Amino acid sequence: MGRLEVIVLACIASAAHGCGAASSIDGCDPPARNFVIDTELTEGELTSLQNAYGFERDDIDCHTACRFTHERDEEWELGEVKSCTLDVTPEESLDIDAIAASIECDGRELEHICEGRRPLGHIELAHGGTELAEHLAHCAHLEAAAVTAFDDLVVALSRWNAPASLVERCRRARAQEVEHAAAVADEALRRGATVCPPSRTPRELSLLAVALDNAVEGCVHEAWAALRARWVAEHAREPELRRLYTRLADDELEHAQLSWDLHAWLLDQLDASARIGVETALARALGRLPQLAAEQATTLPAALGLPGAEGFRALAQDFGAKLAA
Repeated sequence: MGRLEVIVLACIASAAHGCGAASSIDGCDPPARNFVIDTELTEGELTSLQNAYGFERDDIDCHTACRFTHERDEEWELGEVKSCTLDVTPEESLDIDAIAASIECDGRELEHICEGRRPLGHIELAHGGTELAEHLAHCAHLEAAAVTAFDDLVVALSRWNAPASLVERCRRARAQEVEHAAAVADEALRRGATVCPPSRTPRELSLLAVALDNAVEGCVHEAWAALRARWVAEHAREPELRRLYTRLADDELEHAQLSWDLHAWLLDQLDASARIGVETALARALGRLPQLAAEQATTLPAALGLPGAEGFRALAQDFGAKLAA
């Protein structure tokens, strides 16, 4: 039994006593709020943005810069940029604290904790269903997006001469996500929902961008999804759901362990400054997990048999603490 599996089983066992079910049957939609950014970027921050996404100074994408700035300043993930203006000084300064750019943007921010690993550039699905069928359809959509995410990892890791074992595990995970997407979609379609295919915007797969994404999307969100899948496999109110999530749980745990093994390898490829940035992103994602889990608990289908908001918060806090340790 692997270390991550031990953590998941221990958390579930300690949370299984006295937990109520979620009170709503909304889909996998997260809480959301609007944002406005009007700020400046230093030369050092602009360099980090370029290194993370592979931009030249004169072709930095405004929407990507908005996301980068939002992540610098806020706890919530940015879901949609509505308008964006970016002004970059033409000449690079040797002073990393010098002002190098100004940005104004606005849009909608959100946070997801759901099945599947989103690929870089994933376009979030507008989803307003209030039934279990719509929840399953949305999660099938994310499982399909995870296929692309693992395709990206196979290409990038091969280009960077990563250990063959990591590349092969990504290929295996990709094949499993194909099966997951089909299985969850079948259940959603059987219940009358429509599954939308995933879409994305092109994104440069730099080493730092992949390391940052893997730390948050893999080490935290995918690990949390693995725990949730194991919980649902044991506590869902319908036998069909328990059977479905039993199929998913072990594979998702395997993918989460892969994320942590990738994390270790990717950190070794980065310089000290970049490693600090990745570890900081990981720590922030773990730190906000309890609050976000509590908020999501009020919008997940009751049929999944999840704990209520406080139970979900406690479960996420225990899980995050064990992962951090």
